[in-house]
Amino acid sequence: MERLSEKTKYEEERDKRFNERLDKIVEEVSAAVIKKLDQKENQLLLMAKEEVETTKKEVAAAKEEIEAIKAEKKASFLDFLEREP
Repeated sequence: MERLSEKTKYEEERDKRFNERLDKIVEEVSAAVIKKLDQKENQLLLMAKEEVETTKKEVAAAKEEIEAIKAEKKASFLDFLEREP
C-alpha cells in the first residue's frame, strides 16, 4: 500500500513537472509568434506608407504634367488667336 502511495505521488510530481515545462514552452512559443506577428505588421505598415508616398508623388507629377499640357494648349490657342486677321 505504501509503495502504491509513493508511486502515485511520484507520478503526480512527474505530471506536474511535465505540465509546468509544457506551459513554459507554450508561453515561449506564444511570445515568439506574437513578436513575429508584430514584426510582420510593422513591415506591412512601412510598405503601405511607402506605397502611399509613392502614389502621392505620382499624383503630384501627373497634376504638374496636366497643368503643363493646359498651359501649352492655352499658349497655342493664344498664338492662334494672335495670328488670326
